[in-house]
Amino acid sequence: MPWQSLGTLFENKDAGSDEVDIKYLVQNYLRTCLKSEAIYCDSVTGGVAEVRVGSPGLAQEVILREYDLVEYLEKEAGYKLTKVKVRSSY
Repeated sequence: MPWQSLGTLFENKDAGSDEVDIKYLVQNYLRTCLKSEAIYCDSVTGGVAEVRVGSPGLAQEVILREYDLVEYLEKEAGYKLTKVKVRSSY
């Protein structure tokens, strides 16, 4: 990897370590909006968030909130989320 200034590293919002922070932003946003603790963001990689939910109703609600989540992450963290994959653990 070529040398970069420290400021350039902090501006890169798509770095792997930032995706760990984005994972928690996704989880907290969805839990707050949907008022449920049965929502878990398992990973965020390459702009794709993998979310696990505890019921079919929550799965549907997460899908309906995808656009709002994309807008929230862009505004709050400067992160470009492209897709939310929802799977259930029920």
